[in-house]
Amino acid sequence: MQFNLKFPFYLLQRLQKNDPEYYPLLIANQILGGGAEARLFLNLREDKGYTYGSYSNYSFNHKTHSRLRAYASVRNVVSDSSVVELLNEITKMSNEPVSDDELNLVKKKYAGSLIRSMEQPSNIANFAYNVKTQKLSKSFYNDLLKNIEKVSKEDISSVSKKYLNPNNLRVIVTGKGSDVLKPLENIEFGGRKLSVNYYDKYGNACDRPEFSKPISDGITAKSVINGYIKAIGGKDRLEEVKTKTTLLEASMKGTTIQVLNKQTNKNQLLVEVSMMGNIMQKIVLNQTKGYNETRGQKMEMKENELEEARKDAIIFPELEVNEEQIKLKGIVSLNGIDAYEIKWSDNKTVYYSTINYYKVQEIESSEIQGELVNLTKIYSDYQAVEGILFPQKTTQNMGSQLINFKVSYIKLNDTFSRDLFE
Repeated sequence: MQFNLKFPFYLLQRLQKNDPEYYPLLIANQILGGGAEARLFLNLREDKGYTYGSYSNYSFNHKTHSRLRAYASVRNVVSDSSVVELLNEITKMSNEPVSDDELNLVKKKYAGSLIRSMEQPSNIANFAYNVKTQKLSKSFYNDLLKNIEKVSKEDISSVSKKYLNPNNLRVIVTGKGSDVLKPLENIEFGGRKLSVNYYDKYGNACDRPEFSKPISDGITAKSVINGYIKAIGGKDRLEEVKTKTTLLEASMKGTTIQVLNKQTNKNQLLVEVSMMGNIMQKIVLNQTKGYNETRGQKMEMKENELEEARKDAIIFPELEVNEEQIKLKGIVSLNGIDAYEIKWSDNKTVYYSTINYYKVQEIESSEIQGELVNLTKIYSDYQAVEGILFPQKTTQNMGSQLINFKVSYIKLNDTFSRDLFE
């Protein structure tokens, strides 16, 4: 599981590009968090291993206040430590001069970046537009590298003291409050305890939330799993299912998405994701191997990928869960529904309704292109298919969008051809 940190500074004045402080501020941002060689990345990723990447960003706006922010997505267990390390790096920018190596490296990066940008006609057009609309001198971009080269360590210290002041920022944390709230409330920095304010999902101030409710005697992870199995049809009925075929449909920006899923009780799996009738992605798994295919490009699964895929191939995972490895964390409220929170692994948490034991949500984290991403699935509208209850609606996040999938059909114990999973 992960949560997001953001450290926004809102500059106290409208800083224009022709302001002498503009260039030192650009350099300061790059040294703090401009890339893999910057201080935030080297500290939080390379040294501490808290995150896949930590950066800072200077958002210039000539019409209103500009903004500089530092940010990272980190694991819940290091939430408090990450906040302290980010604050440490920001404080060092204000209190200590940067090194000659840092300054020279950033200047070289700017030179290379500007030269490459000149190869794009659209960038040249933007430069001309900026000169016209922001009242810049006609030689602004011609003199850009020269002005950047003039920036000294003293200039960077000056703007850092003025703008990168830890007393002039707010730490914004989004994530699973039940995991991170207490550690965050106990952070001490600069000889004092940091105050914590609370907000709901709409950004409105609220009282301190209570995330966990008392659990009745006799309720364990095992009893919740057994309650779920009994609620949806019972162990005997579930074990009679040898194959399962599911077709899900959703609409995204006017385009129909179909997900065809075929599973067997022998760790075999076929998933086909189609858009407008064309198969865009395909996953095939059998007892010995598996592969992912995207637009005709096939990639064989590695052993760790096979292991994870085999878990997804299980028709009813609760029948095969290792009861010694799961843990009941507590009772939480999910969209007005109280649910038992059961941690299946370091990367997966599943929630079951306290009323009827139905599975209502699961969250699984994985690494995608060097970033830790949470995949959330919300289940609802349980209906019977041949004596077994299945959710007919699944809401799933795809990037920043929520996609609502509905079941078109579920078929049990169909006969599959032998080569289907090859």
